[in-house]
Amino acid sequence: MKGKRKNIFVCGGVSYNAIITLPDFFEPKPQTIHSCVYNETIGNTGVGKALTICKLGFQTTLHA
Repeated sequence: MKGKRKNIFVCGGVSYNAIITLPDFFEPKPQTIHSCVYNETIGNTGVGKALTICKLGFQTTLHA
């Protein structure tokens, strides 16, 4: 982007997510899952828009 960067204000939702990876679907009964792979990340529509706008080169402010 040439010249002065535009300022954009995004007001939207933000969540903190823990995403687990399972090798298979488990039987539909109560059970405890040990030693699974997981990722922690942010999510929701407000943060998605803010990150995308920022990657496009805009100066972005997010209010959650």
